[in-house]
Amino acid sequence: MAESIRQVALISDIHGNLISLEAVLADIQRRGVEEIVCLGDSAANGPRPVECLDLLESVTSRVVMGNADEWLLDPTLDPTADDFHRKVEESDLWTIAQLTSANRRFLRSFQPSHLLDTPTPLLAFHGTPRSNREIVLPTTPVDEMAAIFASYPTPLLAGGHTHQPFVRRIHAQTFINPGSVGLPYYIDRDGNVHNPPWAEYALVSWDAKGGVTIQLLRVPVNSRAIRRAIEQSGMPHAAFWAAEW
Repeated sequence: MAESIRQVALISDIHGNLISLEAVLADIQRRGVEEIVCLGDSAANGPRPVECLDLLESVTSRVVMGNADEWLLDPTLDPTADDFHRKVEESDLWTIAQLTSANRRFLRSFQPSHLLDTPTPLLAFHGTPRSNREIVLPTTPVDEMAAIFASYPTPLLAGGHTHQPFVRRIHAQTFINPGSVGLPYYIDRDGNVHNPPWAEYALVSWDAKGGVTIQLLRVPVNSRAIRRAIEQSGMPHAAFWAAEW
């Protein structure tokens, strides 16, 4: 592989999981990567929201406004929410109560998107450039994806939101989802959802000849420590969330 002239780490969906964020940042540092872009959903529904925001602010100012970040700044309860989403809302209200004034200022600084002046321009967002709630999946038809990004012709596109790491070609564009730092998941053969013992992120590298390398990476984490952090946090429904790990 040619020597990289620039590298950008893409992290997303931390969700207040400090243990996983620390593991990913340590791996990024070990690789000598200095540029980090966060694709949103940094604090909500996790045991250590304050510490995650403080640490994130210390390593990057390029953070996208995720839908969960937006909700923390303007919480609106859904009267039709089912039991699971009611648990999410109650946990997020707890998150809001933990935040410091500095955390709130940092949250308000998040942008809908960031356009990077990388050798191949890269547009970073949460769901899509037009909505942090819009969903793009590994199975989304190419023509549907092309319609979504027709007004955003940047060669490289980076979004999170779905917690599913993948890379897709969309005609002349490439879409990158780095997965989730703090809440990765997999579905077993019986349809049950589990949080695996790793954290996910992506690394994009450019060489002097204009080549681009995209890596989807996993960093091992201690599930037992994450369960303990959740159980000791005081957040609502802690036993329920911890059981996912």
